[in-house]
Amino acid sequence: MAKLARLPLFFALEGRRAVVAGDTPAAAWKVELLSAAGAEVEVYASEPCEELLALAADPPRGSIFIHGRAWHAEDIRDAAIAIGACDSEEDALHFSAAARAACVPVNVIDKPKYCDFAFGAIVNRSPLVIGISTDGAAPVFAQAIRAKLEMMIPRGFTEWADAARRWRRQVQISGLSFNGQSARLNNITIDGSSNNDNPAAVGGSVFNRPRDFLADHRSHRRSEKTEIHHCDCHLVAVKNSKACDHSIEKSRALMVLFEPIFIGSHSLEAQDVHGS
Repeated sequence: MAKLARLPLFFALEGRRAVVAGDTPAAAWKVELLSAAGAEVEVYASEPCEELLALAADPPRGSIFIHGRAWHAEDIRDAAIAIGACDSEEDALHFSAAARAACVPVNVIDKPKYCDFAFGAIVNRSPLVIGISTDGAAPVFAQAIRAKLEMMIPRGFTEWADAARRWRRQVQISGLSFNGQSARLNNITIDGSSNNDNPAAVGGSVFNRPRDFLADHRSHRRSEKTEIHHCDCHLVAVKNSKACDHSIEKSRALMVLFEPIFIGSHSLEAQDVHGS
């Protein structure tokens, strides 16, 4: 295998305690992510911003509790994960050292040298979750990729993934050998199944393959509001203005640089979903 700039990992945080220190909108965004992943989030903020207060009142999933004070080292103990929004290098060093002393993975927002891990761009089609990282080299490009993937994968794909989970359970108890189970799952998910026992009923229809499901939802994808930015003779499609936070100028430069990925006969968008 070629060298990896980062090892992609996915934390299982449901019901586990997460600590966030900070009162800024940047801290609020991390709190929202942790709660969405099911963590029980404890926030230490002397003057919490409006975003934090709103999240605590209506959390996405896991509970959010705000301690109206600064954090202490003992607050981090037994946490599954710790995130700090620190203004100064001194504060960042202090928070990172306290977390590492407690053997808790730590991230200090926008201060990578104090981090054990990084947050990449995220495509959320849970249970399908895609993380994208450029190791800090080109965050704007990661956001562009995220926008492209969000356009390609409809939100309804969640239903197919839920069905696939049921298929897997049924195959596991089928009595087939390991190789037989692998072949059967491959037949269902990739090649499609001609048998009548396919348990994948989604919205009253049977989808034998994920690409068939994607094809059925092409109209959904095309109906999403899209802005088209012209960069000379190149085009970049950006789903919704909020999908990418970078400027149009940066988008243009990136699309010219990475044109083979996005544009041309071999681009993901140009390929028919039934193609190879």
